[in-house]
Amino acid sequence: MTMPSATGSSTWQGSTPWPQLLPWTLETEDRSGAEPEEAQAAEPAFALWCRQADAQKPRPWASRVWSAPSPLAGDRADPRSFAALLEQPPCPGQERNARTVRRFNRGDHVAVEVLKLTSVIMRKCDHWDDALACLHALSRCQRRNPLTGREEVVCPDHFSYGIAMGICQKAGRADKVQALLQHLRDCGPLLPDPVSIQPDVELFSIAIAELEADGLVDHALALFGLLLEQAPPASPQSTTYHAAIAVCKKAERVEPLLWLFEHLRTHGPSYRPAAFPRTNTYNMVISACTRQKRHTQALDFFWQLLREGPGLPVPAYANAVSYAVGLAACEQSGQPDLYAEILAHGIRGLPGLPASRVFRPSLGFDAARNELDLHECAVALLPDGAPAAVVRTSVARAIIHCLRHEPEQLGHARGIDRQTVFRVGPHRSNLLTKTVHAFMRAEGWNPKWKIEAHTGVLCDAATAMRRRTQGRSELNPLARPWTGAAPPAPAPEHRRG
Repeated sequence: MTMPSATGSSTWQGSTPWPQLLPWTLETEDRSGAEPEEAQAAEPAFALWCRQADAQKPRPWASRVWSAPSPLAGDRADPRSFAALLEQPPCPGQERNARTVRRFNRGDHVAVEVLKLTSVIMRKCDHWDDALACLHALSRCQRRNPLTGREEVVCPDHFSYGIAMGICQKAGRADKVQALLQHLRDCGPLLPDPVSIQPDVELFSIAIAELEADGLVDHALALFGLLLEQAPPASPQSTTYHAAIAVCKKAERVEPLLWLFEHLRTHGPSYRPAAFPRTNTYNMVISACTRQKRHTQALDFFWQLLREGPGLPVPAYANAVSYAVGLAACEQSGQPDLYAEILAHGIRGLPGLPASRVFRPSLGFDAARNELDLHECAVALLPDGAPAAVVRTSVARAIIHCLRHEPEQLGHARGIDRQTVFRVGPHRSNLLTKTVHAFMRAEGWNPKWKIEAHTGVLCDAATAMRRRTQGRSELNPLARPWTGAAPPAPAPEHRRG
């Protein structure tokens, strides 16, 4: 496979605050007696762009609109029109989002809702022509604000263009991708709510992210190469690399993934603005290498994150996911001797950098009660209010291995034994429960699972029997035996003779 030449955020970008109030009003004939559907059909397509401006109501950007050279006629002269890109334009009102357009014109939707619904509908289109027709239908969005008397319209944004580019690329229509880019350059600045071509990178990031679900690596690389070939040259950013690497990871294509990551590390710092690997980017690379049994490379990238990440201009600190994929690489490469070193690094972090600390010193182990709590809130340093999820199985295996064979390496005087109680969450069939169950079987213990204090626990059968005979559970602080003074005896009752 030929990689793109190296010569050169799929996040929702909020639209301009709406409603967009245009600085003029139009005299329109009274159609109050017509049905909503008939009134919509009778209204000319975006009439306020077709009528001549009134002398008392100038349009600041009208000269730019009408001076723009365009061979198109009719509604195609509207910068919001995508008619020139359609091969088989549907009849007005037959587009997939026609109902959304009508609801906007009746005042039931605001522009942001129209754009979001149109994006969802475009993703469900079976053909790229239907997706572009949805964009073209936005040119019929026109209504008068009853409070201000001004006209309101809906303009496509970067997110709309990006989704359309991704759909066309997925269909193999590179010519339509180029046409959309040219359409954005020609018409974007002329819209009432202007869309500038400056954030080219943002547009490509959205388009590449559209290919992740299907794992279309070659199409993602084609878009990435097209970005590098833009004139003036555009600089890919971290979000662009992240989106392309995510597509490669989804398709389990390690070679292009590693090429993109190396391109980011080599060329990213020279871009303006500079691009650097992020924590999530490292996590995807480590996970992809582990899945393809490239354990040495996975560990190299993990140590690179720990060593170089905090020193980047935009620091990249290893998080709980980073340690999970790093420990998984150790496990699958048969190097359990690295468990203690990695966990100890996650406990102490880097000097003067509290953000680099990930794990609690106890790692969820209470030696006094002989309990090992494998919930994330007990093992990792999480913010208050974090969900009560359990740790990943790779982290659980590493903790159990170290507490069983080398607890002193983690600062514990004693480790787990046959009497240890494991708190594994309320679900009996989850992966963590199966992992702890397999460990106990391998040690020759007899694991028993039960619900105790609103969570599932695993312990040896003898320990379970002993805990069952206790009157109150020590795991529930509200159920501990009363240690205060005895309450006063009730006064004797006096009956009437």
